[in-house]
Amino acid sequence: MPRRNAIGFYYKTGVDIWGRSTSVAEKKLKFVQIFKFNSDIFGYKPTHSIIQFVIMKALIPIFMIAVFIWTMNACTPAKQEAQAADAAPTKDSLVKRGAYLVASIGCNDCHSPKKMTAMGPVVDTARMLSGFPANAAVPAPGPNDIKNGLVVFNSDLTACVGPWGTSFAGNITSDATGIGNWKPEQFKNAFRHGKFKGLDAERMLMPPMPWEDIAHLSDQDIEAIFDYLLTTKPVNNVVPAFRPAGKG
Repeated sequence: MPRRNAIGFYYKTGVDIWGRSTSVAEKKLKFVQIFKFNSDIFGYKPTHSIIQFVIMKALIPIFMIAVFIWTMNACTPAKQEAQAADAAPTKDSLVKRGAYLVASIGCNDCHSPKKMTAMGPVVDTARMLSGFPANAAVPAPGPNDIKNGLVVFNSDLTACVGPWGTSFAGNITSDATGIGNWKPEQFKNAFRHGKFKGLDAERMLMPPMPWEDIAHLSDQDIEAIFDYLLTTKPVNNVVPAFRPAGKG
């Protein structure tokens, strides 16, 4: 009697019900034997059910995906926190960055009093970044200099007279007469919006302060400059107030 295996075809000795040769039937028989089926025309009782095999084969990838998703969800926040901690600059690195920025973007050009040498003015390190000296002479342009479009600086570049009036470089040391009592928000507001002392109610910063350019610095760079300036030598120096044009 023809016998049916679990995957639905018949075989018999010699020629199967489709008239195929014994060799083909034997191949099919070997295939069936791989799965160790004990079947007959009325049904079968598998030693290892192919249904179980298929289910397990389907469940293994699902299980692996579930484990992967769980692992990612469990580890990602911790990994992100660790990466953020690694990326966050230290106070020391900010101060070093600030020192580099102050030296490279020309803060000393106007904010530091100078000593005159054979090579021209050089920064007076004892008064570095302390602004226009309170006891220094105010530059006095000629009667027609401003009308003729000239801008007049004093010898150490800490004061400037132009069509807007007379402006004085501020004291940006860590002293109370400098920025020692400033809050970080004030410093950022001065850089970002050009407000004197970083206060919204105050006037705008006057030329030659290039706040429109430094406003493009990143928040971290502005923070770095502020952190560095708070480490500078405090120099007590009250800088004169801005003098608008025509008011002496």
